Amino acid sequence: MSTQHIHHTYNPPLTNIIDTAGTGGREAFHNAFKTFGETLTDCPRLRAEAKFLLVPATKDPGTRGAWPRRPLPEELVDDLKKRLKLRITLASNPCRVLFYNHEMVFFRDDLLKRSQRHLLVNLATGSGDDRGDLESLDEGRENPTKQLVETLIDQAHLFPLPPAAKPVYWELDYTMRLSPLPHLLVLADHSEQFEHEYVNIDGLYSAISLHHS
Repeated sequence: MSTQHIHHTYNPPLTNIIDTAGTGGREAFHNAFKTFGETLTDCPRLRAEAKFLLVPATKDPGTRGAWPRRPLPEELVDDLKKRLKLRITLASNPCRVLFYNHEMVFFRDDLLKRSQRHLLVNLATGSGDDRGDLESLDEGRENPTKQLVETLIDQAHLFPLPPAAKPVYWELDYTMRLSPLPHLLVLADHSEQFEHEYVNIDGLYSAISLHHS
């Protein structure tokens, strides 16, 4: 997991954490960044002062078979950086951001649905029956999100699932760990947006927000 240090000397601070769109092809990617650059031409303050942190999606160009996901290839944003002189940092997925004295972790995966597919106990009923009944899971929508938050924080790991779900490079497993716990964990997911504040038995606090990808 790459750690990015972001400090600001202006007010208000302008930091943009961007989850890339997962276009899947280099040509489409170049077109997307070209459109992004054209949009910024009308935003002189953003071009001059903002820092952009790009977090790759699972289908973006580059290695994608295991966690952690490496940063996007530098050549994809070279033209954008040269034309607009933007301050762009290519981050890994996941990545940890240090903002003043607060740590934030960003992770891009369809983690909620992936976790549901590997449940041993149905969160809606509390039983071991109907493990594949996603309709009943949707009816108990608050339970799966709360369970996901508790699982991630209590196990201090971003991917507490079996290797069959998606492998992790074992020599890089430390990049998936949440120890020490960040002040904020953002999961860029395909699920409905939710936010939880959670304090575990050791009194450690973390807030988790999940947004659409």
